[in-house]
Amino acid sequence: MKKVNHILKRRVYHFGWYKWLSIGLFILLLLCLFLKCCSGNGGSVESDSKEHKQDTTRVNKVVTPLKSINTPENQVPKQLIRLRPIDTTRIEQIDDDPLGRYAINDLINIYLKENTEIDKFISDFQKKLPNDTIITNYYAEAYKRVQFSVNKKRKGFIKDLAKSDSTHVKFVTNEWVFQRQQSKNDPDFDTYKNFWFYDQIGVFDAWETTKGNPDVKIAVLDDGFDLQHVELVNNYVTPWNVFDYSDNVYATPKVQYHGTHVAGTIAAEDNNNFGIAGVAPNCRIIPVQISNESGIITTTSLLDGIFYALKNDAKIINISIAMRVGSITKSLSLQEQKTIAEFSFIEEQELWDEVFKIVKEENAIIVQAAGNENVIASIDPMKRSENTIIVGATNEKGERASFSNKGDEVDVYAPGTNVYSTLPNNKMGYLDGTSMASPIVAGCVGLVLSVYPNLTIEEVISLFTKQRNLNIPFNVNDLISKSI
Repeated sequence: MKKVNHILKRRVYHFGWYKWLSIGLFILLLLCLFLKCCSGNGGSVESDSKEHKQDTTRVNKVVTPLKSINTPENQVPKQLIRLRPIDTTRIEQIDDDPLGRYAINDLINIYLKENTEIDKFISDFQKKLPNDTIITNYYAEAYKRVQFSVNKKRKGFIKDLAKSDSTHVKFVTNEWVFQRQQSKNDPDFDTYKNFWFYDQIGVFDAWETTKGNPDVKIAVLDDGFDLQHVELVNNYVTPWNVFDYSDNVYATPKVQYHGTHVAGTIAAEDNNNFGIAGVAPNCRIIPVQISNESGIITTTSLLDGIFYALKNDAKIINISIAMRVGSITKSLSLQEQKTIAEFSFIEEQELWDEVFKIVKEENAIIVQAAGNENVIASIDPMKRSENTIIVGATNEKGERASFSNKGDEVDVYAPGTNVYSTLPNNKMGYLDGTSMASPIVAGCVGLVLSVYPNLTIEEVISLFTKQRNLNIPFNVNDLISKSI
């Protein structure tokens, strides 16, 4: 019996030793696999969840992803993330800017030539400045963009260094901050004040021919959207938020109400026993939120919005924003304004013109607000291209609104005072601005293209620029009846 017990004890002893050795080896193997997986994902488990979130959104097509900032200095980032949050404490008025514009003081944007390898450019550029901290916020293949965070005291020197590389660099700019410019069975059509602008430009007559085609998609690039609004809930497709990098767009009554109003002006639902209707109620909008939670819009977020709209087959892109400028702008004489328009911001002018040419080549058209400073529109370099329709505002009398920008670059005028449209939380209300005039024109372009889908972009622009230099509103029914 003692012998049997001794044998059993030996067997138990030997079994326990092998068991613990096996468990130890198994744990070591798991640890190695875990470290390897983390290394393959940029050292972050979080990236898997973010990529999964991107894959499961309602968006059909996604712009070229942006790149991460979460990497050591002087290392090209690889992890995919959304836009870097805006640090509002770094928004400053630029001292040497003739318009007193505002920008984020530590950021520069570099736009590269097509054959440039972005990774190599970043690495080489950082090597040129070994004593500077050059942090890559992100870069994108869409229009070959790189954004660096730098010491603001060295920003001018670093921008000049980048510009000197004519082999690889096309444009170098600040991260500018923009500002939002500010059917008859629906019950609110009972009050003329709510629809006077439709009557003035012939919308009701145009509706006898068309109220739009769902295949004509109109992208609205703006601060945010209440897509649960009864007037919008059935009339949108593929929404996108460039900061959240998701289809989560939202609005607030006090900060982000602008985009909801603009969207409703274009495509509020017809005959739904609520409010009024948009100019082109049967077209569909693509809501693209290009502001952060505080309503701030930048050069980069606007460009991302444009390229997202193109990727999602927008035929028309409405941009109801303008440069944020200082009070000095309104005090400029007409001659000073013309001098700025002719000789200043040439590089920015070329940048925007090239972007708008890309839009045109994609068979889409940009409609943009002229601005609300009562100056010539072309002092803003984004308002100088012949490849967009630039819209000024008129009042109830059909005269140029007192606030509307003006001049040769304004292609057409449309109603922009007391425009009645959608506001967050199922409200309706009035807003003034070329921001309100621009979506009226965008909706009218939608009506024209619904009737004549084969018109070229040049032909569409020509239709809407026949009244160039005339401070009077156009008539959309005349355009539709004379387009052939």
